[in-house]
Amino acid sequence: MKFSFESSPGGRLLCRVEDADGAHLIASSEAAPAQAELMAAIQDLDTSPTSECYWQDDACGYRWLFRRQGETLKLAILRITGVCPGYQHVAWTEEDAARLLGALRAALNQVSQPCS
Repeated sequence: MKFSFESSPGGRLLCRVEDADGAHLIASSEAAPAQAELMAAIQDLDTSPTSECYWQDDACGYRWLFRRQGETLKLAILRITGVCPGYQHVAWTEEDAARLLGALRAALNQVSQPCS
């Protein structure tokens, strides 16, 4: 799975996720809190086998779910649209934990800022 992040001029954080099923766009209406929440969820995996964070966008939310099992990390990203129908699967992977976490950290640390 590959990740790229950028801040939009309106203060949103956009994440492009590429997996075996294609490319997906995940967004949060507030860039700084979303970036901090995701970094905290990644850091929590240093001491816990599970972690998660939630991004709120204008019309929906996204839940990032992490589960570490030994050297393997499972990541599921769900789109939350409301009580009914509930959630929609956006992306999922099961990969080497060090590689996946390294890719996420590197992408988050290089968040591109919007052009003024």
